[in-house]
Amino acid sequence: MIPAPRARFKSGSPLPGAMLGRRKREDPDGLSRKARGFASRGMFRESLEMLDRALELRPGDPGLMSNKGLVLSSLGRLDEAIACCDAALEAEPGDPAAMGNKGIALTGLGRHEEALGCFDHMLRNNPRDAAALSNKVQALIALGRAGEALAGSDEALAADPRNAMLLAARAMSLEALGRTDEALASSDAALEGDPGEARALNVGRSIRRRAGDPYARAESLYRAGRFAEAAARCDEALSARPGDAGALGLRGIALSGAGRHADGLESCQRALKIQPENAAHVANMGTILSRMGRHAEALSCAEKAIAAKPDDPHLIANKGIALSGLGRTGEALSCMDAALSMLPGDVALLRHKFPILLGAGRHADALSCCDEALALAPRDADLLAGRTAALFGVGRFREAGRSCERALEVDPGNELALEIKKIIDESGIMQDA
Repeated sequence: MIPAPRARFKSGSPLPGAMLGRRKREDPDGLSRKARGFASRGMFRESLEMLDRALELRPGDPGLMSNKGLVLSSLGRLDEAIACCDAALEAEPGDPAAMGNKGIALTGLGRHEEALGCFDHMLRNNPRDAAALSNKVQALIALGRAGEALAGSDEALAADPRNAMLLAARAMSLEALGRTDEALASSDAALEGDPGEARALNVGRSIRRRAGDPYARAESLYRAGRFAEAAARCDEALSARPGDAGALGLRGIALSGAGRHADGLESCQRALKIQPENAAHVANMGTILSRMGRHAEALSCAEKAIAAKPDDPHLIANKGIALSGLGRTGEALSCMDAALSMLPGDVALLRHKFPILLGAGRHADALSCCDEALALAPRDADLLAGRTAALFGVGRFREAGRSCERALEVDPGNELALEIKKIIDESGIMQDA
């Protein structure tokens, strides 16, 4: 919804008689109210017309420019939307409404890290802004940080447990984590408080629609890291649609995630026979080959996938992983840096870069990379365990021990942390530190 016009802005100067006529009774505030009414009914073109007429009477008004940005976002004109919001922010730096509307446009462009900054700014201004938190949750989910999104939703709900928008945000987070029963319960609770809460309606409909589709459920399970279950759901989908290349490809990468690399590779190969030019299948096969130590073949897959999608940072990172496996560390790091220049601060990319630096003996750089990732994902047990190795490399033994302990607090069964702890205990290095 468009924010209400702000009373502190003055009406435009009276128009000369020659400019009167059909607009003789118009005023910017009245036009803005009409725009808001049109937008609330989904009539965005009409809303935009009202705002443009208001801006003719009150040029450059920050509130009107911010509102126009939101309407342009709804029309899919996202670059124009950002320009309008930037104009509003130039006039009123830090304005929460303009910042939030800019975040919505950035989200539409897939620029989720920048959008997150906008929503965080709004929340610093008003920590209980449910709309800002809901938008932040959406950005975090898009960045693969659904656990963090859920934690933020739960924290806000502790202060306002019946807020429908916050309950809907919690439902989105739970759905992204594959916890569909809890997501439905949260969605239903939101709709009890506000039967028209759009995001709660969307989550509920999505889950109920997807519940009957094993492939859709498999996608949710895969995103949640529940690989064996995801593969089983793919098998259900394939029993109904044996030639479904998407299900075969997802089954392949899920089986590999569950440690069944050979079976996963075979499934991806079947998918590629059906869709030989599909970049996702090629990339998945390359990932599995890397995990199997078949790095030259993985590199070939990565290069083929990049030829189809040259601007995909994750495909470029896959090439870096394969190059690292072949001992071509400099080229591997160049790939990682190129990927991170396209997607700065991406946790997955930082996770890939970290072990390459560590393997090259660049412990200080590895530690810096790991700390950057942990700032975004502070409860990532693998990163905490890996940080232990980097700290050992720079001689900070006591911190290394604490990092290992922290990893095991987060995930007591973390294999890397347990292996490092065993080495620490057997070597007695902590007694000498």
